Amino acid sequence: MRLPPGGPSPPSRPTWTAASGWDPHSGGDNGEERFITAVLLDFPDHGGCVHVVNCGHPPPLMLHRGTVVPLDRSPPAPPLGLGEFNCGQYVLDTFPFEEDDLLLLYTDGVVEARDESGTFYRLAERLAT
Repeated sequence: MRLPPGGPSPPSRPTWTAASGWDPHSGGDNGEERFITAVLLDFPDHGGCVHVVNCGHPPPLMLHRGTVVPLDRSPPAPPLGLGEFNCGQYVLDTFPFEEDDLLLLYTDGVVEARDESGTFYRLAERLAT
């Protein structure tokens, strides 16, 4: 499902929009670009699921009955501040979420960490052990 920024949303579903009025190219005199990766979550009052919109961030990891499940059904949208690259469209994915499930949200620095040989840290594999 694609939701236009500020447009109508289906019943019982949130409408996600990017921050407005923020210029990602306003990094100062040094010409740095600025953007923010984010994962937006909604846990409906009725329970049983979690709604996820991913804006360029590593996906949340769910521990479900001993199995690590990345919540990454759709490709992530560009980071906030770079919405012009996807016309401001954000995909809302819904995943089952049971009472005993655990959800891990983490900074991208965790999965970008490397050991002495340059190998990235394998967070999902580590959680599965």
